[in-house]
Amino acid sequence: MAKRVFLDTSCGNLIHPWGGKLKLFFVLFLLISLYLSIPVSSVLGYYTNMPASVVLGQPDFTSGIAGNGGINASSMNNPLGACSDGNKLAVSAANRVLIWNTFPTRNQQPADLVLGQPDFSTETANIGGISAQTLSTPFGCWTDGKKLVLVDQANKRVLIWNTFPTQNQQAADVVVGQPDFITSSGAATASKLNLPVGVLVYNGKLIVSDQTAHRVLIWNAVPTTNGVAADVVVGQTNFTTGTTGTTASKFFNPRGLGAYDNKLFVGDTSNNRFLIFNNIPTSNGASADVVIGQPDFTTNTANNGGLSCAAIFGGQSPFIPISNGRLFLADGETRRLLIFNQIPTTNFQAADIVLGQSDCAASVTGTTANTFGNQPIRMGAEVNGKLIVGDQANSRILIFNNVVATPSIGLYPYPEAAGNGRLRMRGNVRLGQWDRYSLTRSKLTVSVNGGSEGMIDSLYGLREDAHDNLYEFFHEYDPKPPPGGTEGYTLKFHANSSNADESYAFYFTPFEIKS
Repeated sequence: MAKRVFLDTSCGNLIHPWGGKLKLFFVLFLLISLYLSIPVSSVLGYYTNMPASVVLGQPDFTSGIAGNGGINASSMNNPLGACSDGNKLAVSAANRVLIWNTFPTRNQQPADLVLGQPDFSTETANIGGISAQTLSTPFGCWTDGKKLVLVDQANKRVLIWNTFPTQNQQAADVVVGQPDFITSSGAATASKLNLPVGVLVYNGKLIVSDQTAHRVLIWNAVPTTNGVAADVVVGQTNFTTGTTGTTASKFFNPRGLGAYDNKLFVGDTSNNRFLIFNNIPTSNGASADVVIGQPDFTTNTANNGGLSCAAIFGGQSPFIPISNGRLFLADGETRRLLIFNQIPTTNFQAADIVLGQSDCAASVTGTTANTFGNQPIRMGAEVNGKLIVGDQANSRILIFNNVVATPSIGLYPYPEAAGNGRLRMRGNVRLGQWDRYSLTRSKLTVSVNGGSEGMIDSLYGLREDAHDNLYEFFHEYDPKPPPGGTEGYTLKFHANSSNADESYAFYFTPFEIKS
């Protein structure tokens, strides 16, 4: 009489055709990283041409009207910057900053308060006269949820709120770049700004890009009084010159700023490149270590070598997010975001993923969930798996929720005879969404009884199943008890996807099969 084999969560035995009892433990792991083992319930995995999940400033993903519905808490006009700590969100647009006290989760969600204006119905520059409460073309911003730091560009200053604002038109506490809150003149000195764009705070330092002075200023501590002079200048050898250049130590209209792992990232817009300083500069005129978008430090050709994953044309975002070792760059003139899964260490390195385009050779505009309008895009933070992007031409903020359905490995409920005393285990892997993720045999491995991992015997039958990639596989093995007389027998399957976030992994409850 044939034996029935079924799935059971209790201990049991498998009676195979050759007689004898043998426990079979099938432990299933879907690991997104070969090295990290952090159990979570979902995977972070951006992919090329990924659509946004939430839109602010518009009722849907096909609308792109400035001030849609009038000037109010739900509309916006040409957003230039955004920042978030993962909970609060601030967006600078049209002489005001809109603030959401909790991170928005639905389309056209109204803001909770506004800075720079007495209410949500006005957008007047320096309304009532320049002061600690007014704004004129606010640009880049930074927040940790406690402080808020904002570039007030046309007033040639940076404003600091020592505690995060809680009421409309709340006055700033400190001004940088001006001696007081009523002055707005520009200059290239240690205590003045010419045209600030980007700002961030990193390891207690305040860092500001001063575009038309072609420099980046660093304060070794966040100023607590007005008009404090910077400590370090990058892009110039002193605080009173403002020349351009195409070398490792010069800029031409720097805008974007980012910092990670004590590295400084600068978007050198008119040189069509991004520069990486492997250490935050501590002396004037420091040289960059790596260039993105160009093969060397002396060329600045737009889309050098043609439009590709390695080329840059502009790059005008005031902020450069870096999260978990992943770098996000706004390639503004081609209306796309480039994602590097690891921080580049060599010049002209190609990006791994592109958002806003179908591939790295495309440069189209649009008003959809996965395209941007015909103006430079302004990137905000990437926090808690959410990427914030200002689509200036479409007067909207796009939020990409970097979470996809949990992939899974499934095994058939019983092994089958493979001949010559061997057994064959069949299964399948459901990975991501159709045509967005891929799996090769080298990325699906098996370990027998804790031994080293090797490729499974066969991966075949790729098909679309419920909009997922579904791969069939099998692996054959000798079911003889391992040395030492123990009956335990373990197969551990491991699937690796190259375009998923390496910080996350998946665990599935072990089970056994028995007769």
